[in-house]
Amino acid sequence: MRRKTRLLTQSLVVAIFSLIHVGAQAMTFAIPQHEFNDQFAWVNAHGGVVRIYASGPIQGNEATDLERFLKTNNITNAILLFDSPGGSLSDALALGQAIRKLGLSTGIATFSAGKMLQEGMCASACTYAFAGGVNRYYSAGRTRIGLHQFYSTANTISNKTSQEVSGILVAFLQSMGVDALAFSVSAQAGPDSIAWLSAEDALRLRFANNGTQDAIAELKLQDNITYLKIEQPRADISARFLFYCIKKQIVAFGGYVTTPEDSRNKWDWATRSFFMFDQDLIQEERKDANPKNLNAAGSVVWLNRTLSRGNVQRLLRADSISAVIGGDGFMTYSATAALGHVRPQLKNYVKNCYQ
Repeated sequence: MRRKTRLLTQSLVVAIFSLIHVGAQAMTFAIPQHEFNDQFAWVNAHGGVVRIYASGPIQGNEATDLERFLKTNNITNAILLFDSPGGSLSDALALGQAIRKLGLSTGIATFSAGKMLQEGMCASACTYAFAGGVNRYYSAGRTRIGLHQFYSTANTISNKTSQEVSGILVAFLQSMGVDALAFSVSAQAGPDSIAWLSAEDALRLRFANNGTQDAIAELKLQDNITYLKIEQPRADISARFLFYCIKKQIVAFGGYVTTPEDSRNKWDWATRSFFMFDQDLIQEERKDANPKNLNAAGSVVWLNRTLSRGNVQRLLRADSISAVIGGDGFMTYSATAALGHVRPQLKNYVKNCYQ
């Protein structure tokens, strides 16, 4: 994908492709000082994530500038908050790739009088940079994401070149986890109008994930035993599930992935644990009765159960699986993974186990 994008900038874009004509100063990156209450609330909700405000049109070496900015300020965990009308398509693609490579999140916001304001926009070319975020936050309201067609300032794109660029843009969006239908939305809007996405549209097209990425299934090998790992990363805590086939039985491990300190604290506090398949509670057990079925290892609180075939059939019909730990009261903590994208892998693993 990187090679294709380089070809775009080197050969297809002799004249700069632009999604909005801009003449203002290029995009700037800033970390302004927030007033205490704003910063306190942010740290409580997001920990050590640094807020970087990316303002203005994209029309220069923003990807290189961003990498230099992070290095200069010794930043490794940040969210890039856009307020941009668009700009150069090739530079936006490069910026989006840099954002993904650096593991940054993206959102839309502005800064004023010591506070982060939930307002601003990311339109046209900016949306390709926004798509680079690992976690992409968007709630509409006074913030807006807008899509429309690409075009050349020289207005000299041939049909062949247009098709090539379209293919590259679709591939780019897909590589970032965005539904290719988003490109169709932009094409329908035309070069002189903008399709503003609702919060629901952004989630449906996967332009936004609001901190929850798609679940991933992988076959792993450990000590000559093949197991299936299903993980759904989230900005706060992630869900990790391991399935082993032992003597034609499915043994399931459910992991609440947090930090080593929080993992230990939750294990100390917990008195019971169980799985949930959708809303069905599966095999609740107390820690004092079966201490080996709940443990903390590094940054993960693990519970494990040997599933009956009836439990497995319920799992294969479920849309989600949750690992839940609780105390003696009503309070519980859960880590949930959606099974829609990974159901085929789960079904195949179970089928091979039972053969």
